[in-house]
Amino acid sequence: MNHPKSIHEPEVPQMELARSRELITELKKKKSELEYTLPRIEEDIRKNGKSVSLSTLKRVFKDGSEDNSAGFSFEHTLLPIAEILLDAENIPTPEGSPYSLEIEMLKAELRVQVERVESLIARNELLEDRVTFLLSQIERKDRRMDEREEIIRKVMAERDELRKRLGE
Repeated sequence: MNHPKSIHEPEVPQMELARSRELITELKKKKSELEYTLPRIEEDIRKNGKSVSLSTLKRVFKDGSEDNSAGFSFEHTLLPIAEILLDAENIPTPEGSPYSLEIEMLKAELRVQVERVESLIARNELLEDRVTFLLSQIERKDRRMDEREEIIRKVMAERDELRKRLGE
């Protein structure tokens, strides 16, 4: 039996409902894994400077709540819980929020910086190879100069010996 929507119920896009459903399922799983209690989650949310009441937390973690995810504010209820239970990179951002745009811009900037660092690392490796080659050249030339010095010393010693014999 289809009931007409109340004029007070906002229309929630299907995609957002699916995201909320997935997030609630993930939050329930993580809460169970971490063995968090609802009062602890409420306290940690408060420490983050946000607020989700214990009664709302009970509704979120109640069996079947993911099937009625339209009743929860993604930004004001689900995200503060996600910030407590999920790793930072797994926390979703609401579509079209200024944060999601800022995050995308930061990710793009980070990708550019990573490419720049990789380029600098490659250049550094080339320069290190060049330095290694030049050092080997210097060592080779040093050995040749040492050999020539030795030859010159021998020649000068022989000359001095010849002068002595001729001067006697």
